[in-house]
Amino acid sequence: MDTRFAVVVGLDVGKSSHHACALDPAGNKLFDKPLPQDESELRELFTQLQNHGEVLMVVDQPNTIGALPIAVARDVGCSVAYLPGLAMRKAADLYPGRSKTDARDAFIIADTARTMPHTLRQVDRDSDVLSALKVLAGFDEDLAHETTRALNRIRSLLTQIHPALERVFVGGTLSTGLVLDLLEKFGGPTGFKSAGRSRVLRFARTHSRRNPEVLIDQIFTALAEQTVIVPATAAVELVIPRVAGQVKELKEQRATVAREVETMLEDFPLASVLMSMPGIGIKTAAQILLTIGDASAFETPGHLAAYAGIAPVTRRSGTSIRGEFPARSGNKRLKNALFYSAWVASHSDPISKAYYDRKRAEGQAPQRRRDLPGPPPLQRHLRDAPRRHLLPAPDHHPDPRAGRSCGLTQNIGTPPCIPGRPGGPAVPQPSRVVVAAATYRRPETLAALLPALQTQARAVMRSGDPAPRVELLVVDNDPEASARTAVEAAAAATAVPLRYVHEPRPGISHARNRILTEAAGADVLVLLDDDERPRPGWLTGLLATASRHEATAVAGPVHPVFLGGEDPWIAAGGVSRREERPGLPTGYPLSRAATNNLLLDLAFVQAHGLRFDPALGLSGGEDSLLTGQLTAAGGRILWCAEAGVEETIPPERNTRAFHLARRRAQSATHVLVDRLLAPDLVARWGQQARWVLIGLRQLAAGTLQTLLGRVRGSLPLRARGEIRQASGLGVLAGCLGFVAAPYARSGPRWQRAPRRATRGA
Repeated sequence: MDTRFAVVVGLDVGKSSHHACALDPAGNKLFDKPLPQDESELRELFTQLQNHGEVLMVVDQPNTIGALPIAVARDVGCSVAYLPGLAMRKAADLYPGRSKTDARDAFIIADTARTMPHTLRQVDRDSDVLSALKVLAGFDEDLAHETTRALNRIRSLLTQIHPALERVFVGGTLSTGLVLDLLEKFGGPTGFKSAGRSRVLRFARTHSRRNPEVLIDQIFTALAEQTVIVPATAAVELVIPRVAGQVKELKEQRATVAREVETMLEDFPLASVLMSMPGIGIKTAAQILLTIGDASAFETPGHLAAYAGIAPVTRRSGTSIRGEFPARSGNKRLKNALFYSAWVASHSDPISKAYYDRKRAEGQAPQRRRDLPGPPPLQRHLRDAPRRHLLPAPDHHPDPRAGRSCGLTQNIGTPPCIPGRPGGPAVPQPSRVVVAAATYRRPETLAALLPALQTQARAVMRSGDPAPRVELLVVDNDPEASARTAVEAAAAATAVPLRYVHEPRPGISHARNRILTEAAGADVLVLLDDDERPRPGWLTGLLATASRHEATAVAGPVHPVFLGGEDPWIAAGGVSRREERPGLPTGYPLSRAATNNLLLDLAFVQAHGLRFDPALGLSGGEDSLLTGQLTAAGGRILWCAEAGVEETIPPERNTRAFHLARRRAQSATHVLVDRLLAPDLVARWGQQARWVLIGLRQLAAGTLQTLLGRVRGSLPLRARGEIRQASGLGVLAGCLGFVAAPYARSGPRWQRAPRRATRGA
């Protein structure tokens, strides 16, 4: 903190009143009186003190009761800081006396700020976002505690009346939606026995996307282990459904809070950077931001590492104590968030997992150990990971408190010091990025997409120095140019470059090839559909994954958003989760990808003459063919789980008939693409035979599954069977040389498939 202030005001804040003590640089008191929690009184004091020169106002509590003084001080032009409680308690021991009064506390705050400014913490400038985030994070923490309390209550009640049944719901099983639905419906052991296995199983199948038979079998096996009825069982079974309902409501509230936090973080610069890192999601990013704010208070990466308590502490005294030891201090909230993110990354991110496994193979344990010099490997990995993205350090010299450093810059795409390449060299960063969407008569969804893309572009362009230039491109495939008005309106509302191009030739391939032509000269091309909307950190995540893993292409999940709610048949069949690919970790290699959320290394695409095949312009599959050719040419397509987009599903596409027709079309196209990618005639006929067998098996299995679903009254079983049937029919149609034509504007919906791919079309 800057010490060149004419006045330092220490404010011991309270609920209804504060005590202020103002000191000049020599330590003389300029003011020492109580103040009410009132804006006019606070404003008058700060204004009077400004007659002496620049004023620094220091509080011991920047949140809740200290929020108003901070807001008033900033409004009149005073600088603001706060003294952490632990630092204040240690400083108080340096002053005579043991009395505890507001006046003494205010004087200690002011004098500590005057004489030991290094103990102060900056109050972030992004106060609106961070203050709101603190409120939501605190509310979410309360909800989490209430959820845990309610779950423990259920577990206690079940243990009281039926211990064997309680043991079925081991670990997190009790908090799953299906178990809560069962407990809310049937109450407990008596309710389950009265309903019978068949009825409970039917109920479970209508409330679960997965087969619940194993769980139901475990429940009734446990019920058979106890024949005696414990006293008060009836009363307990009256309470359990109510508590289960409370847990469901609490979980819904937590989900709502998570969505609100995600929306709030959309324009916060560091949020997208944090969420592009392995192991960090919305809630972890929020916890980190609550402790570091905009990171401007940390001058060096070592400063941030020391503040988190993950930098080694040097201890040397005489000849017996020498070495570096794990820090026992630091910000516990930040340290816990970083350790949690590292644990997630070590299980889901391939590079982090490889590093973790290698260190374990070397005999190093993940927990803190006194017999190891310096921090353990997991701690060291944490120490280096966050600061490379949070702090600019183009000419960084390692801080002795922070251990080794990679000295990388703050660029969005800057890769971390991954195992095998410690310290570099850094992958070249793109200087020009084009984000493009082809559109056809969807001006409403396009008008919603463009502002979101502009927000993503601004976040990337202000993320580092030098930052890539991001341009937006819309190719209109409507002969009547219906998208021109929406694009021109969006272009006039922002400084982000936005171009409109008209491509009247019908077919999705012509539209996407026009994108390749218009984007020539760019380093990276990012494609998505006109009915989608990117989630926070989407573009940052794609660029960071491409850079970190040196990928030729990066694909991300597509999350459906159903207007009017998801159709029960679609939910039961799990159709909506197909493109989300839940559980697929970032960095996972793919053989093909769709262009509804895809980053391409444009130089690689152009060097190998890759284009979207016009012969597939009406059937689709041109994106699978191009990405299949890309991998055949030596390119790498990787998955980025954090770079998600949301696809708007209108009511006319939220039907059983639409999805069955789409599954038939996709299966036929998949067979066609496989045939076009075959290197020779022998491979082509081998694939044909394999697909015939697959189609017949899917058709037979789907028919049997559908019949069983109808007999048992199971919607999930019947829906999955019908989807399998549709896949089998589509595969057999593709083997016969037919593909659907969903992009055809007139004529038959099925047509003869092309016999060979058109390279360089």
